[in-house]
Amino acid sequence: MKATEHYDYEEFACKCCRQIKDKKKIFQLAEMLEKLRLLWNKPIQVISGYRCEKHNNKVSGAKKSQHLISTAADIIIKGVSPEEVAKAAKDLGFKGVGTYKIFTHVDLREGRRATWRG
Repeated sequence: MKATEHYDYEEFACKCCRQIKDKKKIFQLAEMLEKLRLLWNKPIQVISGYRCEKHNNKVSGAKKSQHLISTAADIIIKGVSPEEVAKAAKDLGFKGVGTYKIFTHVDLREGRRATWRG
């Protein structure tokens, strides 16, 4: 089932149980990813979206990870560095942005902005 033009809800499902926690939050996240996608006119690969607690623990995710509440995605844009993606994501209004060796974490957390390097 489509969340937005370029994203299916299934892309954000937990990798271990295929569960989708909160479609409303995933829709909001997908809408923001659509804006990010337009900057490079390239597909964005979602490598991690929602995570159940079991999967979050397996990947050593933070205890209060935004992935647990369907407001985060780890993404790759082929040919664009994680640092470039992070800068654009911050400019677009993502509240949580982390850069890692091969991907960028983006989230829609409430409250203060947070940025980090993994």
